[in-house]
Order: sequence, then structure tokens, then C-alpha cells
Amino acid sequence: MPTDYIVTKRQAQLLRLGNAVIDIIKGLTPYGSGNQLDEEYAASHIRTAATYNFMENPVNSAMLRPRRILEIAKRTGAGNCDQLGAMAYAICRDYLSSDYYSAWVGTNAHTFALIGHNSGDAEDAIAVDAWPQRPQAVLYKHHFCYGMQFDTHAAKPGTGRGRYKESTAAEGLNFKISNQWDAVFNNAEIQNWRYENNNVVTPWRGRQYRYVTVG
Repeated sequence: MPTDYIVTKRQAQLLRLGNAVIDIIKGLTPYGSGNQLDEEYAASHIRTAATYNFMENPVNSAMLRPRRILEIAKRTGAGNCDQLGAMAYAICRDYLSSDYYSAWVGTNAHTFALIGHNSGDAEDAIAVDAWPQRPQAVLYKHHFCYGMQFDTHAAKPGTGRGRYKESTAAEGLNFKISNQWDAVFNNAEIQNWRYENNNVVTPWRGRQYRYVTVG
């Protein structure tokens, strides 16, 4: 029997939001992540490689700019944690009020989002991570990166919009990507891009936690 973990009503609300955002991200990236061991489709690897290629192109100015990263991953339909963490941060931020924060954080091998109330600390935060094969929003202490040192790539209060706002550069970015599309996808390095066995990130399937509120 799975263990029930007691959370506050505020944490329960954030867990529900986190799971809804994960569903949105999975819908935007139907080809998945290129660094999952059991991905059988060449498209997952090719499209993830293309995502990095578009991000790293100076014309697109997308490195460490979450909303631009999201627009690129939407177009390619694939991404690793580098993209999915940025997407979780950006989408969560627009569904949170200014009483809450969204942060995009990364260890030396993984990135994800943390969300929480401004009055809380990291122990109260919720991890929103769409990369695992069975993703679930969890208490930060239940995330597999808990306890690791991480850098904060971005952290801001919620916007209170109640819906995702696309990048102000989206139209121009989509135009540039359209112009680059054939060249990127016909690139021999992209076509042959694969993870060798000794470079693959071991897939974390995700332990399913069950959270309950009391009172």
C-alpha cells in the first residue's frame, strides 16, 4: 500500500497546479525527450537535437530565456530537462498570483521548476518536473534531486494572469525557426544524433506519491 503524505491545503493546491502544468508540457512535447533510454523513435532524438540547435543559434537568442525556449520546444515537439524545466517555470509563473514564486533551478545534471508561497522556504516548495517517464508534481523533499546543490536560472513572483502568456518575441522567433527548419532537419549531425549507451541519462520512472490534506 502506498504511504499517504500529509500536506497543507496550500501545498495541495500547488500540487494540483503542478500536475496540470505537467500535462500541458507533455501535450506540447509529444515526441518526448531524446535522452530517455526506452525512447524507440528516431524522431525523439532528432527533434530534441533540433531543439538544442535552434536554442543555440545566436539569431534566436534563446539560451536561458524560458519563454523563448518554450516557443522552440512547441515547434519541435521535443526537449530534454533543459527545455522542460524552463517550460514548467514559465507556465507555472503565469498561473500563480504574486503571493507565490516560480523558480527554474538546475543541478549539474538536471533542471526543473520549484514553486511555493513567498513566505515559505525550500522545504515547503513543490517540484514540477515533466521529464520523468511517469511525471508527478511532488514535495521538493520527494524529488530525486533533493539535497543536491543547484543554481537558480530564473526566479520571479507569479504574474496572476491565470493563463500562459507567450513570449513577446514569439512571432519573430517562429519566423526565424521556419527559415532555419529545413537546414536544421537536413543537417547530417542532427540526422545521426543519438545517445551512446555510456552517455544516456538513466531514466527516472518516478515513484508515485499520494498526498492528502487533513481538516
